Amino acid sequence: MKNQKRKKRRVVIWCKKDDYISKLPDSILCNILTSLKVSEGVRTKYLSNVEQVQKIYKLSVYFTFGNNTYGSTDLDEWIRFAIKKNVEEIDLCLLEEENQPTNDASLHVFPCDIVGNEGASGKKSFLKCLRLAHCVLAPHMSYNHGFSTLTTMELFQVDLKSEVHLQILLSSCSNLQWLGFSECYNMENLRIENPFCQKLKYLNVSLCQQLKKLVLHTTSLETLEYKGREVEFVFDAPRLDAFYSLVSDSTACHKELWPILRLPTDLPHLKTLIMQCSCFMGEVMKIRLPALTFPCLRHLEVIKVATLRQDLDWVAIILKTCPILRRLELHLRTYFCIDDEVSESGWPPRFSHEHLKEVVITGIRGHSSEIEIAIYLMRNATALEKMTIDPSAKVYLGKGKWDHEDVLGNWSKEGREKVHKLLNQEANSSAVELLIK
Repeated sequence: MKNQKRKKRRVVIWCKKDDYISKLPDSILCNILTSLKVSEGVRTKYLSNVEQVQKIYKLSVYFTFGNNTYGSTDLDEWIRFAIKKNVEEIDLCLLEEENQPTNDASLHVFPCDIVGNEGASGKKSFLKCLRLAHCVLAPHMSYNHGFSTLTTMELFQVDLKSEVHLQILLSSCSNLQWLGFSECYNMENLRIENPFCQKLKYLNVSLCQQLKKLVLHTTSLETLEYKGREVEFVFDAPRLDAFYSLVSDSTACHKELWPILRLPTDLPHLKTLIMQCSCFMGEVMKIRLPALTFPCLRHLEVIKVATLRQDLDWVAIILKTCPILRRLELHLRTYFCIDDEVSESGWPPRFSHEHLKEVVITGIRGHSSEIEIAIYLMRNATALEKMTIDPSAKVYLGKGKWDHEDVLGNWSKEGREKVHKLLNQEANSSAVELLIK
């Protein structure tokens, strides 16, 4: 079997006598070329039609490359070839899962001179999307023109070398609209300031452990997604009205609700907030949230995990802190389902919220504490028009993407009947449209 596998890996893609591959249309030939390993791709220099390819749309590489190691020069030549053929998207992941870098010096250095010289030489660059993982990105002022055509840049575990190199990079990205940093190194201060990145609309910063300060002085940014340790925020972004944040266990232990506590001050015009909370945040929210007001918040999504029971008190507080809220989504996960009866004892005082029109509750299992939240919202949201109950938990994947978990088995056996009975009774006494999936 091993010999058979080895034979399969030694597939020859060219022939000296009959060059059938070169006769393929450009679109198919480009797809083949950008799917090859570098060691195989080098052989294509013998094909007569490779240099005649007019355009490559995407260069995608998933292979382990180190700094000045085998194949690194070939990789740079592939990038040079793709740039020469007006490539629009470069996607490089330079560390396979089974390999781990020995140190930062072993990371492949992305050839900024190849990309950056485009435009400076008078030749128009077509590069729109750059995704890099496990490499070094450190452009210099003398060759950064080629980054000016980028609209999307996503960096994962990329060594940015220094704040100077980072500012040079950002200063050249005049058309950038989507920017993401995930687990990147050597970035203590991230500054998005005019006149840099004047078209940037979406910024994602995730788990950059060395980051200490995030400065935003921009009139274009609309959405910020931040996940990580507590850092200093300096915001002057009048169009920034959507924010996603994870409130971690570590901050809960210190009775903090960072960065939520800062948002009414830093982003008073915030309209959309997605907040993910851990098991122990209910008590913290009850203590800290009442002092806050989100005057402009219209759409709130809370991903709330609980060990035994979902706490109703923090839901009531949310209604008070968001006076003009129109849509509320609660994505619940209750790990242990205790089969007790729905009880109104100990409920928060009644409170009339006059703007909430739609409620979505996902991940519901039929737990009494989940049903109590739904009943409380029906009774206190006087303008409520529709409530959707979905047993499939909604999971946030990041970068604006969501997924759903499978429905647990006890929902169809016990949960659905219990939820139907209790919530239909409540919905019948009001004008709320109830949808139970």
